[in-house]
Amino acid sequence: MRGTSAPGVVVIGAGVSGLTTAIGLARRGVPVHVLERDRTPAPHGRRGAGGWYRDSAPQAGQGHVFPPGCYQLLADELPDVLARLLELGARELPVSGASGGSGGVALAVRRPLFDWMLRRVAEREPGVLVHGGLAATGLLASGGRLSGVQVRDGVVPADLAVDATGARGPVPGWLDELEYRDAGPRVAEPRDELQHRDAGPRVAEPRRPGNGVRPGDGVPAGDGMRAEVGVRAEAGGGVRAGTGVRAGADHYTRSYVLHWPDAGDPGELNLGGLAAGGDFGGYSCRVVPADNHTFTVTFTVTAGALGSPPTGQTGSAPAGPLEPGLAGLCDPESFQAAALGLSRVGEWVDAAVAEPLTGVTVLSVPAARPGRATDSARLPGLLAVGDALRTGDPAWCSGLAVALASGLACARAVRAALDGEPTGIRDTGHIAAAIGAAAGRFAEQPACPVVRLPGPGVAELAGLLARPMPSPVG
Repeated sequence: MRGTSAPGVVVIGAGVSGLTTAIGLARRGVPVHVLERDRTPAPHGRRGAGGWYRDSAPQAGQGHVFPPGCYQLLADELPDVLARLLELGARELPVSGASGGSGGVALAVRRPLFDWMLRRVAEREPGVLVHGGLAATGLLASGGRLSGVQVRDGVVPADLAVDATGARGPVPGWLDELEYRDAGPRVAEPRDELQHRDAGPRVAEPRRPGNGVRPGDGVPAGDGMRAEVGVRAEAGGGVRAGTGVRAGADHYTRSYVLHWPDAGDPGELNLGGLAAGGDFGGYSCRVVPADNHTFTVTFTVTAGALGSPPTGQTGSAPAGPLEPGLAGLCDPESFQAAALGLSRVGEWVDAAVAEPLTGVTVLSVPAARPGRATDSARLPGLLAVGDALRTGDPAWCSGLAVALASGLACARAVRAALDGEPTGIRDTGHIAAAIGAAAGRFAEQPACPVVRLPGPGVAELAGLLARPMPSPVG
């Protein structure tokens, strides 16, 4: 190892990409502070893990595909995380040449459970200190490069900062402030501890080994799951402009659990062995299997599929600003009726096969903002991972793969720079290039193929949803 001391690294954001970066760096001898603005505490035990929803991750309630590339990254670099997920009920899905790939094994797990496991491992990793509820508020520069990260009432001095705040994070605005501030850049205080001008959280010693949780017999399917109707959230994700795929969409999702898990899946996973369902013209419906015999059903309605929204419609409308004609999908009974009528989907949601765990949640994914790969050129010492670097396409289910690949690539590249580069980490251009290359390999690979199926088009579906639902018998 070059040098007499490890660099100070701050990761901004404790999502998948941020925590993956932090764990990867710590296991290569680089200590890390993780700043997470969300105050929602992680459940202490596995019983609440499947329903751990955070305000900063509204997409966690959606079905997430973990393709073979994700599985292999976990197996190669985070095998303890993979092993514990399998102990808690995650499924291994054999995949044969999905989406033009060479096949392999995919992972079926709910996103909240995955996030919880990653957080628990990070909190117990020597060299990682996660500051929940401590938001970054700006950047500091000295001598033309990053020198620290501003927090509430204090500063975290840093040689490197990793932007893991997502596609719509605040970092570009902070860079603008640095470049156009009237006064010169402030010099950060010496890097010896997390400093606060007034009373505030003090630095704790990194926890000792013992990361992970006790092996168990799975995470209960229903514990902690939200059951809200028409819950609306805004996501920071989106897709790249000019790729011919969705520029914005509404996702209507409901979670289910199988009555008779020993009977196997109710239908074929026709989307590359990873999911079931397909595209029906103006919208798609996808079944994504998960852990402990659970699965999600998601209707994804393309922006503009029903034409322009009515004049004067606002984002506070119950069904969202994109497709008001599908407001009925917010109603659990209408959602169920619509899903039952679709090929490859109806057999999963039949009342004799499965029961709902939640109401319907709605996630709006607006038109994409481009990734911020150029930020490192604006301020040496700043790197980006996950959606902050390159926004994954929800239609392709590539976001998780990009998050994992970029986070682990960041850790490898920083360690390599410390060991072999003459300038170490003073010049972060080569590190950013390595991260971008790793993310690009996954961003361009659709996890799930697009399959056109017969069924009602979006206009017909809107008409069906507008009709009154029959009253339940009995």
